[in-house]
Amino acid sequence: MTIIISWAVGVTVNVGLLALLAWSQSTYLHLFIAAAIPSAIVQSHWQNTSGVGATPGDIPGKAIDALRHMAGVWSWGALALIVTYGSAILTWREYGRFVVVFTLLASGCLVLASLLSKPASSLRHDARLLQVARIGSMMTCAGLAIVAVGLLVHDGRGFRFGGKVINAQLALTQRDDWQDWAASHVFFYGAIAVSVIAWKAMRDFRSEAR
Repeated sequence: MTIIISWAVGVTVNVGLLALLAWSQSTYLHLFIAAAIPSAIVQSHWQNTSGVGATPGDIPGKAIDALRHMAGVWSWGALALIVTYGSAILTWREYGRFVVVFTLLASGCLVLASLLSKPASSLRHDARLLQVARIGSMMTCAGLAIVAVGLLVHDGRGFRFGGKVINAQLALTQRDDWQDWAASHVFFYGAIAVSVIAWKAMRDFRSEAR
């Protein structure tokens, strides 16, 4: 319970700061603060699956942990968008679609983690599922890594190093109904976090296959 409360407080403070920095147009501070929760989620997953308390060879357990942490990233992303754009601090007409997608992805990860966590579930030791999971992890890692790179090299108008993630002046030049620079920070760190978790899961699956 203490861990849950700590995470809830951390996410609430982080999302509140992101909203405040979006309102004040503090783009570089926003970029810095947006990294906090995704970084903490990745560190937590790494500690759980590779730390002192990790169980060697427990691939189902590591897969469950990966899914739960991915759900955490998606949930944080959805909440950050809702607070920043749902409250009209910034305006971006497309934000609702991403909130729905992130919510569905988080829900899907939690449902699959719940199915795998049942001791009597045949899925825990299904070799075919392990192969599917490896392929899914590989695709997730590659796809979101490409998204992160794309956000760094394209600013929505053309190719420019830094994209919308680093080029702060875009915050002042975007149309009033298309202020997606804050969302770009969320997308960037979220994509990196999920891709790292997927890469870690893929590495764990590969080691089990050997």
